[in-house]
Amino acid sequence: MNGDRALIDSVRPISLTREEQAVYHERDSIDGVLPADSLLTAADSLAADSMANDATLIAELYKRTETTVQQDDDDKQDDDTPRQTNGFEQLKDIGWEIGKRMIFSNGTESENGYIKLSPLLSPQFISYSKSSGLSWKFRLRGEYRFSPRYRLQFSPNAAWKITKKEFYYDVPLFFFYNPKRESFLFFTLSKGNEIANNSMLEQLQQKMGPSPDLEAQELHLYGDLMLHLSNSMRISKSLSMAVGLTYHYRLGKYSHALRQLGLTDKFSSLAPALTIKLRPWAKAPVFSINYERALNIEPFNIDYERWETDASIKHYMTRLQTLNVRFGGGLYTRKKGNNFMDFANFRANNLPEGWDDDWSGDFQLLDSRLYNESNYYLRGNLSYESPLLAASFIPLVGRYVERERAYVSSISIAHTRLYSELGYGFTCRYFSMGLFASFLNTQYQQMTAKFTFELFRRW
Repeated sequence: MNGDRALIDSVRPISLTREEQAVYHERDSIDGVLPADSLLTAADSLAADSMANDATLIAELYKRTETTVQQDDDDKQDDDTPRQTNGFEQLKDIGWEIGKRMIFSNGTESENGYIKLSPLLSPQFISYSKSSGLSWKFRLRGEYRFSPRYRLQFSPNAAWKITKKEFYYDVPLFFFYNPKRESFLFFTLSKGNEIANNSMLEQLQQKMGPSPDLEAQELHLYGDLMLHLSNSMRISKSLSMAVGLTYHYRLGKYSHALRQLGLTDKFSSLAPALTIKLRPWAKAPVFSINYERALNIEPFNIDYERWETDASIKHYMTRLQTLNVRFGGGLYTRKKGNNFMDFANFRANNLPEGWDDDWSGDFQLLDSRLYNESNYYLRGNLSYESPLLAASFIPLVGRYVERERAYVSSISIAHTRLYSELGYGFTCRYFSMGLFASFLNTQYQQMTAKFTFELFRRW
């Protein structure tokens, strides 16, 4: 076998490493081919190269480690320093934040309570009806628990009637202090019951003469700011009572014109109020009696005495079928110097809620001035609710209908025939809609539709 190393080196595809060359040198030294010092020189060269390689590796590792540490420090500094963004990104972030506040509820919650604001532009808080026009509303809810016995609740409501350019609000506050007796203090501040003064209309006719459009000028309309404070408690299992004070401040809608004519543009009253509620047994109707009599003292210039009675029941025929029945009446037994007729249970609802709250027991087409023209009223409201009435059987539509209602409402007041309304409504996951027709005795008058969104109801 030919052991010529030069020949082998010429055909070797991969050169020998320094370690392999050192083995050859050692073998050649043993065979006497190379001197011993050559072996030492080769070994020293190999060791030196190995040390150089190790030093190079250590330096590289150190360099990489230093780079990594520096990069981590830079990242940490970036986390501590606000990220620089351009103007477009900043506007986008601001727009997104505003959008969230508009369509989602906002609030906070702690161990002792919560506060929650309804979405500012949620479709559920936009509604339309012929009598009220387009309305937008919002609500605030909150509670603070001082202890298991004492807690404070507040639930302000506000509504802007876009069509009529009128703003209403109601700010109720409850302080519960005796759960065993269901006792609580109640305070409310509200603005939203624009009311007519018929005696002022008569005075205007005397000063300005008979005019067919005098009533349309609305000089006899007054705004109302009302404060009410009461204490309510359960006397027995079936009887509860509330005692309080009611204050009204009424300012003429066009007070400047009234002053120019020498007429009174401001009225106020302070009246003790008593409300008694009776529910003889668990599933019985709730009967109530409300009494107010104004104090005839300075500086108050509205003198009145008013009685109202009411009976209502929500009867669940089955789990899905409900019958709502309400009857009531009111009477002014005393009034002096004005004709402000302002009943507690018969008034225009300027802060409507949704399907479960105000779609039963309210009149949808009754002219708002008729609430304040009579010194008495007798009313009855009935509605029947079921998931299967009419729309449920319509192909393609019925699958989306969740509940339907039929309405019958009637009222008797002074200077008019019996007024009645018939209605039908349905609700689904996305919206509620109703159709209502009005009648005087049996004579048809007009029809309207009512529409509210329900998609974002559980805010």
